[in-house]
Amino acid sequence: MPRVMAISAWLAALLPLVALVAFVSAYRVDVGRLADLPSIVGDRGAAPTLRLAGLLDMSAYLAIAPVVLYLHHRLRDRAPDLMGLATSAGLAYLLLGSLGGTLLATVGPPLVEEGSEAARTTFGAIATMVTITLWGTLESIFLGVWLIGVGWLVRAERFAFGMLGVVAGVGAVLSAARSGITGRSVGDLPGPLDVLVVGLLGLYVPWLVWLGVLLYRHQLLEPTSE
Repeated sequence: MPRVMAISAWLAALLPLVALVAFVSAYRVDVGRLADLPSIVGDRGAAPTLRLAGLLDMSAYLAIAPVVLYLHHRLRDRAPDLMGLATSAGLAYLLLGSLGGTLLATVGPPLVEEGSEAARTTFGAIATMVTITLWGTLESIFLGVWLIGVGWLVRAERFAFGMLGVVAGVGAVLSAARSGITGRSVGDLPGPLDVLVVGLLGLYVPWLVWLGVLLYRHQLLEPTSE
């Protein structure tokens, strides 16, 4: 079972990167078009790639579900209330995140193919809801709570791993506050403070990879030295 969980953790770390490549490809690797998300509307050839990007993103969130439940089972006896809160937050994170990917995969392509001005306006509203409301703000709050809770509970055995989770969790909460206050997405980084905050959030990816390694080697929550 731990090795299955390890694969899930690695998939959750890898699939967002693959989804990002697909998303950039849908915009013809054009930075100018990426800065204006509705610019894809009318490019009918990009619709299948956008659908693929959304499905890959959705899969990335769903891949972490078994890990969230597994860690709840392993850690709940240590602090039932804290772990209950953390697990609820983790499940909310993957639900909100996968909802965003699903919206892009199902609602986005028909609008892209339609190509009208009304479709462009609708796509812009949906893109804002997904990238800023769901991914930028709401999901990051719940991700932060989950990372902080799990990291705090495993720090006694795996201090570096646990604290990396806590720091990434704090970064997620700060990133959520940044998006909520400024209306900027995670990829909109106009200044060094923005880069710092999102960089802390980005520690979630190496934390997932490290989690997978520990699970694969049956070393998570074991009294071995790092």
